[in-house]
Amino acid sequence: MLECIIDAQRHTAQNLADLTLTKKKNCTEWNVIEKVVSVTAGNANNMQAAIPLLKWKQVPCFAHTLNLIVQAGLTEIKAIQIKVKTIVELFQRSILASERLTAMQKQLGEKQIKVKQDVITWWNSTFDMFERILEIKRSVISTIATDYPNTPNLTPDDTEILSKCCDLLRHFKSVTEIMSAEKHVTVSQIILLANLFEKNCEAFTTQDIPQTVKKMAKRFVTDTSVRFRNVEDNKLFAVSTLLDPRFKAYGFPDDKKVVDNAKKKYLSNIAAKSIASINETESAISENITQSDKNIQKPSIWDEFDLKIVDAVKKQNPTAAAIIEVDKYFDEPLISRKSHDPVLWWYTKRHTYPRLYDVVKKHFCTPATSTPSERVFSKAGHVVTDRRNRLDGKKVRMILFLHANM
Repeated sequence: MLECIIDAQRHTAQNLADLTLTKKKNCTEWNVIEKVVSVTAGNANNMQAAIPLLKWKQVPCFAHTLNLIVQAGLTEIKAIQIKVKTIVELFQRSILASERLTAMQKQLGEKQIKVKQDVITWWNSTFDMFERILEIKRSVISTIATDYPNTPNLTPDDTEILSKCCDLLRHFKSVTEIMSAEKHVTVSQIILLANLFEKNCEAFTTQDIPQTVKKMAKRFVTDTSVRFRNVEDNKLFAVSTLLDPRFKAYGFPDDKKVVDNAKKKYLSNIAAKSIASINETESAISENITQSDKNIQKPSIWDEFDLKIVDAVKKQNPTAAAIIEVDKYFDEPLISRKSHDPVLWWYTKRHTYPRLYDVVKKHFCTPATSTPSERVFSKAGHVVTDRRNRLDGKKVRMILFLHANM
């Protein structure tokens, strides 16, 4: 985190763009403005409109998109969700009800754990609420039947639907947690996981499960295909996937045309980098020779060699060199997804694939979700409390900066 500011204006697209533009000027001291590759943000309309005004590449938050898909699918089991929420609120609102639930857990030999409340804006909490209810369902059902007969109780059909629903959502939850991490590469997994989600949900629609859950799975398939439509055509995602030694072309659907198209885009990218690098090398060598001529009256023993190098560099075909490097990279065996870090792999290969390594550094830094920045706001809530409400904005920024970077 470099900056966190208080903004009292309406959060329109133009205001957000103007505010960011002002702070861009202040960030020149960090020498990062020219290094911005993309901006990862939620799918709010104002954010989607503000980023193009800044002429930056936008990456929609993967976790937020997934949240929209799951929230839409959960409407298929809305009645059961409301029933579970009513039960949870009973045990959270009433100390007596909570104590009776604990007593019932002791009596039935279950773990003495409490129910979990969901948060409407984040589907993960709904999954946690369902999973906890299933874990202590015997105690919950018995307590309600004995002491709170007017409260809607869970039926065997309800628990079966909840169980199958959790089976369907469990993969989504684990992937959301993986993609929300800060210390490993996530952007290279977007294309692969978007397709795996769709396939996983399609597989559920063919299973012998309650019709309600089957409808939810079909809704997930439809929404995933819409929200991640043409995700393979996103150059940033495609390049990152191809350059991840865990995935390469296997990170794409079984469509050779899609992979070949991504490779072409990728090749043109590194060829441009190669040309720039060669021109820079040529200029540097020529400048050194010119400077040498000025400073040294007698010819240097290196002059003839340096002129040969300049001539050799001029004759090199940067596109051909790039293609050779790409082909060599794709001939490398895949590395293990579970035990290898692609960043470390590339660091060890930086001299073998110098052009590709340059591209990797500019792509792998893109986070797939905006969760890391949201964590900063959570920390801000712990800093500015009722007992510390006199802190001015400058001090809050300094505290958060130290907290995030130390």
